[in-house]
Amino acid sequence: MKKIVTLFVAIAAFCGFASKAEEATTFEVNRIKYTVTGENSVGVSGLNENYEPGEVKLTEVIIPSTVENAGKNYTVTSVEEYAFRWTSGILKIELPNTVTELKNNAIYYNDDLEEIVLSENITKLGEYSLASNRKLKSLAIPAGVTEIPQSCFASDEGLTSITFASDFTSIGNGAFYKAGMAEITIPGSCKTIGNNAFQLCPNLSKVTLGEGVETLNEGAFRECAKLTEINLPASLKTIGQYAFLNDVMLSSVRIPVGVTEIGNAAFSNVGVTAFEVETGNT
Repeated sequence: MKKIVTLFVAIAAFCGFASKAEEATTFEVNRIKYTVTGENSVGVSGLNENYEPGEVKLTEVIIPSTVENAGKNYTVTSVEEYAFRWTSGILKIELPNTVTELKNNAIYYNDDLEEIVLSENITKLGEYSLASNRKLKSLAIPAGVTEIPQSCFASDEGLTSITFASDFTSIGNGAFYKAGMAEITIPGSCKTIGNNAFQLCPNLSKVTLGEGVETLNEGAFRECAKLTEINLPASLKTIGQYAFLNDVMLSSVRIPVGVTEIGNAAFSNVGVTAFEVETGNT
């Protein structure tokens, strides 16, 4: 009996300690929620939108570079998963330059959001990290970002302007699915464009591929109804199936000498009347 009581006390003490530890990992300051991610660092993990009658609702969220809790200062270094999701009435989110990472779905599916000011020191974007913000108009991607992950900007239908401060090396599957820009330049440092990366982009009319791009994966530019101009660089080797399916306004295509594979229905239902194939392509 004594052993059982002792064990019960030990378990109770452990649970109490775990509860306190859990309590200490999350806190809120000025309606912004934070989660402790390191000895001196926190990530933004949410927004308190529970307002009392008569309270003025936030329309802009300005994240500070440092925040204090229980007498200790923390540096804000990340935006955690689903930190800003389905917010109401938030028009602008501004991140401090201490933030280096947006995790998966970090700023996701906000119907009113029009502007995001990213940290100049971000090096990593997560999957869907800036997706489904339909009123978002423009984005400036900092130089430290070298990989565009899966569905990163998917369904950003109002995104008419996106700029990259430096070259990137990859575009993930569905990265720009249904995004709203009319033109984009893809540097030669990006060897592969992922599956359905630009599928159903409603305004995309011009694509410039840099020398160095080697592979257009399945459905890369599928169903881009306004696409009229794309250059295929000499470095290109593979055009995946359905790559330009239903691009009805695409009227001219020049197949480079290095292309060795064109997938099933790659140019099905396009406006092309004749293909130019470079001399030497066997």
